[in-house]
Amino acid sequence: MRRIKEIAILEHLRRQGIPPTMRRRVRWRRTYTMLLLGLGLRELSVPPKALLEIKQVCRSVTIEQCQQVARRALAMENAWEIKNMLREELRKLQLESV
Repeated sequence: MRRIKEIAILEHLRRQGIPPTMRRRVRWRRTYTMLLLGLGLRELSVPPKALLEIKQVCRSVTIEQCQQVARRALAMENAWEIKNMLREELRKLQLESV
């Protein structure tokens, strides 16, 4: 539920014209990278061990693709559906093992 609230906050910041950033320590997973980019996040502060896989996702997608993913996620009912959809998107990019 906390992630859903964070997503709503990012969307609100984007609509207000405030560039959202994420600088606090979070447990970074590439699973959420497309969603965050699609919601307008452009500055990521990630631990060094996560940097390569986050870069891999960023280099494999367009902002338009990420925005489509974010729109789909915002229309979903719960975090489980969102996470499964995000994993499926990574599978399509061949970035997550099946």
